[in-house]
Formats: sequence, C-alpha cells, structure tokens
Amino acid sequence: MPRKYTKVEMLSEEVFRRKASGETNREIRESYGLTKYQIKQLVSRQHWKACLIANGYIPLPKGRPRKIPYQVFQLR
Repeated sequence: MPRKYTKVEMLSEEVFRRKASGETNREIRESYGLTKYQIKQLVSRQHWKACLIANGYIPLPKGRPRKIPYQVFQLR
C-alpha cells in the first residue's frame, strides 16, 4: 500500500495567501486534495516558525557540519 505523502512545505506560501484572502482550511484542503490533519499541521508549524523568528531565533543549517567551513569557500 503506497504512502499518501505530499510535500506541503512547498504549498505553504500559497496556503497562507489564500487564508489571508478569507478561505477556510476546508476549502484549501479540498482544492489540493490534502487531509484535515495535513493542513492543520502546516498552519501550526508555520505559525510556530514565524513566532520563533520574531523572538530572535536564528535558524541554523541542518545536518552534519562540513570538513571545511562554508566561509573558507567564500574566501577562495
């Protein structure tokens, strides 16, 4: 049975633009074919990230650090 996985992060700008224009979560999710949980979690996650950035949090790159720091590449 295949997973029903949709990359909703790519849709976040469009979703928030539509929410600002007054559409409900139900209307948005029906047009994209998403579930109630997916749209609810997307809105919650993006709101949480916006609050962190507003409070001064600086997002750092994820993953293993490089052997040579990124700044060294800029100097070359």
